[in-house]
Amino acid sequence: MHLDISDDDGIIESLIVAAREVLEAKLARRFVEATLRETRTIPADGRIKLLRAPVAEILSVEVDGEPLADLPPLQGEATIEITPPGATVVIEYVAGYGPSSDQVPDAAKTAIRMLTAHWYTRRTPTSRDAQNSVPIHIDALCDSLRWGGGIPR
Repeated sequence: MHLDISDDDGIIESLIVAAREVLEAKLARRFVEATLRETRTIPADGRIKLLRAPVAEILSVEVDGEPLADLPPLQGEATIEITPPGATVVIEYVAGYGPSSDQVPDAAKTAIRMLTAHWYTRRTPTSRDAQNSVPIHIDALCDSLRWGGGIPR
């Protein structure tokens, strides 16, 4: 997207933020590091897939209100094992590729730019589906970034 005027800078900045937020939610990822906190019920198998990847660090874990002295090791990008099943666990962790956008994968940056350009050039949606959709070429680009953690039900 090439613009010669700065009149729409505010609109474009808000579209960039919205595109990042939509793609982070769609991909179950954090692009720039942030501290997150989740409260979950430990499942029967003890495996908890955290809601956002990649996890850089587990900061604290509490099981039924009691802090764990030994933090569970991270398995893969964003999974931990913990017991006992049925207990309430609060996990505080840092997720993201790094402290700045410099560490964000190029595919994610490109997807944000493309979605921003798409929304900017189509600011008047023709239907609710069109308003909330991510175009197929951007969705295809996102496939390489997708995290399988999903939202627990």
